[in-house]
Amino acid sequence: MCLQILSAAVSAAGSLMSASQRSAQLKAQARVNERNAEIARDAGAFRMGRMRRDQSRMLGRQIAARGGSGLSLKSGSSIADLDDRLTESELDIEAARYNADKTSSSYKAQAALNRSNAAAARQTGYFNALSPLINAGAARLFK
Repeated sequence: MCLQILSAAVSAAGSLMSASQRSAQLKAQARVNERNAEIARDAGAFRMGRMRRDQSRMLGRQIAARGGSGLSLKSGSSIADLDDRLTESELDIEAARYNADKTSSSYKAQAALNRSNAAAARQTGYFNALSPLINAGAARLFK
């Protein structure tokens, strides 16, 4: 009988340790995902900054080329073309921001899921630890 109780205690301890380890793994993964969210956000900001610099350079080259060829920069198709290029460039920048935000949000959601699963793993460990103890107690009580 004592061996049965000892076996139940060892099983319960194993369940608790396993649940604790799983919970710790999930919490660590949550921290990794939070960091990945920050990296995605920062990478998006860097990309948008680079795109804005490229946009300014392109616009400067276009203005210089048009001015050098004697085209008017105050009206006409030259201005319309520059406006179109600027609009397209702004759309590309907004797309880069959207993608960075989406990636960052995805990592944040995964981190939240990891934290939730960590709590669930710990609770499951408690219940799994109680089960053999209850069974051993019931077997001893009703024998």
